[in-house]
Amino acid sequence: MTMRERLLNSLLCAVFALIAGCVPVLVLARGARGTMIASLITAAVSFVAVILLKSFLPKKSKLLRVLAFAATGVVFAAAVFSVITYNLGNLFMYHPHADKEETEKLMTIAEKHSLGVEVEEVSTANGTICGWRLKAAGIASNVKRPVVLYFCGNGETSAKAILRFSENELWNSVVRGCDVICFDYPGYGKSAGIPREKSMKAMAVEAYKYASGLPVNSTTIVMGYSIGTGIAVYAASEAENVPGGLMLIAPYNSGYDLYNSKLKIFHGPVKLLATFKMPVYQYAGKVKCPTLIIASEADELIPIQSSKKLFSEFSAAKTDFVTVEGERHNDLPLSGKVASRLIAFVGIIREEAKRDA
Repeated sequence: MTMRERLLNSLLCAVFALIAGCVPVLVLARGARGTMIASLITAAVSFVAVILLKSFLPKKSKLLRVLAFAATGVVFAAAVFSVITYNLGNLFMYHPHADKEETEKLMTIAEKHSLGVEVEEVSTANGTICGWRLKAAGIASNVKRPVVLYFCGNGETSAKAILRFSENELWNSVVRGCDVICFDYPGYGKSAGIPREKSMKAMAVEAYKYASGLPVNSTTIVMGYSIGTGIAVYAASEAENVPGGLMLIAPYNSGYDLYNSKLKIFHGPVKLLATFKMPVYQYAGKVKCPTLIIASEADELIPIQSSKKLFSEFSAAKTDFVTVEGERHNDLPLSGKVASRLIAFVGIIREEAKRDA
């Protein structure tokens, strides 16, 4: 078998293997259909290219034919790499799910009218966003108080977050005297849509408008954790009325830092394959409220260098950067070191809101 025949056979086998692998996923996984369709188009174009090359290239020009088939193979490999990288990036970045157990527990609490838990739904141009509100304990319903708008990490839902604020002593202490609102990102929980940078930013704007427009709101405190820190910064930067404060736990400078923390290939042209570019540093300079940034040297998912880069972009005079020792990424929300800083920060904002009332 000649070199040209080996190249041709290898390319055809790769094309058929890609088609065979894509079809079942195309049928079963709705969320992956766009990517799978792109894979099938890539396979079809490559197959047609091979047939055309085989039919029209002069048979006597062996070197030309080998080079043509090799070039087609390189283009096909690059296209497959792009599809796989795009898909892997999305799998890492977004984890749309619904915490059924937590949701059922909150529904039971809401139906019994205990703990002041309510379902929240807001209709937007991009569909309905859903979430939960935890009302401040021991405060009359008509008394003004701060509202904490919380943006989750990518492994959280609003139900899980609100339960933590309600049941975890540390987190409950952070928001004492405040209402807490958390909406699910598009595709998470019962919120409509697909999680992507554009849809998540649109959701953030609508969530802030809703929270700041509540009749009991004396000031809005925006809070974010992990992927939610970028969304929180964007919401604060776009707010028509300046938030009372911004709290960021394990923030990142841009979405590329999140991708590269797992797969260090998102540089140069490969950046085009990222669907969550999220240039948080561009929004930081527009934030006008007091800001607290908390990061850890031991964070294995979001490098502290990324958090420090973001810190340097804030122009607000009251921006503090706090480093906690020894806390890994998933341990940060439950850390007493983190909670004590948040409690002090919220306490100051709460007192300022009382004076301004």
